[in-house]
Amino acid sequence: MAAAVSVSGCLRASEYRCNANAECIQAGTQGRCGPAGYCAFDDDTCDSGLRYGALAGGGYANACVAGGDAMEVVDAPIDAPPPIDARECFGSGAYALCFDGAPPMGMITLAGTLDTDTDARCAAMPASWALAGQPDACLIAANAIMVTGNVAVTGSTNRRPLVLVAQTVTIGATLDVASHRSPPVNAIGAPAAQCQAFPMAPVSATNGAGGGAGGSFMRAGGPGGHGESSGSTGGVAASADSAAPTILRAGCPGQQGGDGVAPAGAPGMGGGAIYIAANLIAFSSSGIINASGSGAHGGGTTAGGSGGGSGGMIVLYSSELTMATGARLLANGGGGSGGADGGTGAVGADPTATSPTSAASGGNGPGANGGAGFAGSASAQAGGSAGGSRESAGGGGGGGGYIQSNHPLTGATVSPAATIVP
Repeated sequence: MAAAVSVSGCLRASEYRCNANAECIQAGTQGRCGPAGYCAFDDDTCDSGLRYGALAGGGYANACVAGGDAMEVVDAPIDAPPPIDARECFGSGAYALCFDGAPPMGMITLAGTLDTDTDARCAAMPASWALAGQPDACLIAANAIMVTGNVAVTGSTNRRPLVLVAQTVTIGATLDVASHRSPPVNAIGAPAAQCQAFPMAPVSATNGAGGGAGGSFMRAGGPGGHGESSGSTGGVAASADSAAPTILRAGCPGQQGGDGVAPAGAPGMGGGAIYIAANLIAFSSSGIINASGSGAHGGGTTAGGSGGGSGGMIVLYSSELTMATGARLLANGGGGSGGADGGTGAVGADPTATSPTSAASGGNGPGANGGAGFAGSASAQAGGSAGGSRESAGGGGGGGGYIQSNHPLTGATVSPAATIVP
């Protein structure tokens, strides 16, 4: 079952034009593109068996197709699409995108690996984006964008955020902009320039070091535990952001634990950032967007555990949203690693899209355990366990990221809870 909602706003929703049948998809249902450039879909209540879509122009929206409308099948782009407005705008407020002239036509399918620094489909952002203070990003724009297979979004150098703009965006598989501990992937845009500095670093010691704090974003990361050695205090997490972000940004990394006889492991990285603006955004039951932070790596003998990375950022803006039951969106924190005693500290887990509301676990010792990452609706996340006798401390779990939509995400499992804006 899918939930559908619609709204008017800055995003232009007066009409949707198609060039081929493949561009006519509504809530996962394939329609037909007629010679006038409007989509129609099967409807047994109409004498013709077809009804125009909600975004058909020329007064045809939601009307039954009449026998004289000649809705023959179009399998290739038509020769001369009707003229469209000279300026097309998508999104709202700080995330508004306006194109001078006709926006891109055609259909783009996404699957496999997408590098936001090198992918040939990445276009330059319009001037309005930079004027609003937004970061450089990989813009993929088309008449229709379809996620047909799992997409691993990476960045070779700058790891630019991903921006998708289209009349219709269909999410039919996993769109992964998360950081991952194994295999190691640092999310696009991470670490964000807005990440706060840690107010206290864990103390290194050869007889049990302090643990690092988890990264913070909209939910604070957990503090690191205290080590056995005198003065081996744990790291204190940065405070959570007090206001909703107006800049597309990634999450924040955790803090590295204190070194022992051997160095501490690398902390988890923050999740990535993605913005989707369209007239219609449709999630199938297999549609997933993952913008989570990663778990921390374990360190060597007597080193403290490191903190997990915070979740990143997902922003959706559309005139119409369809969300099939089973769809998932997550921007959770990664688990902190365990403190090392006689052996290497256990790694923190990455969040999993299989169960978005289940926290990524911290590493279990062999010193003190690491803290779990943020997931679900909790307002704060427990930190790493304190180091006991002859133990090094665990690292704190990563905090939660940010999910925003101008529609309720009814039918989907979402973590953390989405902020709904006008």
